[in-house]
Amino acid sequence: MSGPEHLPAGYRLGEYRIESVLGAGGLGVTYLATDINLNLKVAVKEYLPIDCSMRADDQSVSARTGPADGESFA
Repeated sequence: MSGPEHLPAGYRLGEYRIESVLGAGGLGVTYLATDINLNLKVAVKEYLPIDCSMRADDQSVSARTGPADGESFA
């Protein structure tokens, strides 16, 4: 289960390396990741409300372009 709105496998998020997507819903994505400092598997939850946010090619997240999206995203 992976889509364009999810972080790719191997992506570094601070001390965590994303391995795969465990689940996704309307408010976010849960990843299986590895804590590279402790060499432990962890779950990382990313808040990503799909109704009002989107991921750019550089993996950043921003509000969609609708007039109410910026306020909802904030």
